[in-house]
Amino acid sequence: MIAALKPIQPDDRSEPTPGPGAGAGDGIDTARFSPIGEAADRLGLSRSVIQRRCREKWQPAGMALMASPPEGGSPTWYIARRADTRLAVHLGETMQESDLTPFTDTQQQQARQRAECVKAYRKLRETEQRPQGQ
Repeated sequence: MIAALKPIQPDDRSEPTPGPGAGAGDGIDTARFSPIGEAADRLGLSRSVIQRRCREKWQPAGMALMASPPEGGSPTWYIARRADTRLAVHLGETMQESDLTPFTDTQQQQARQRAECVKAYRKLRETEQRPQGQ
């Protein structure tokens, strides 16, 4: 379960606190939020421009939050993928396999089977959307 995090005001140095129902190991939902580095690359803007947009535009609109990265460290900005269409994860993008080593062999096999199902579904959707005769 991914917890909602309490946004940090730019001058607030306290750690973000997970929302109700959060358990250990909860973090930023990267399907919904893009880290600032990725956002800068996708938008073709510098980190400082992204930070300014976060403070002035996206955070007040509820589309950016500052939180500690899952690997630890200083809080950084995370931008909602809905803030800009260029941040959206598109179906054509390749999936990167997660580190499955903490899981049992059976769980790893199930995860890989599910990933194959998603790939097959995406391929099917692509062929269905092509015009007839191609």
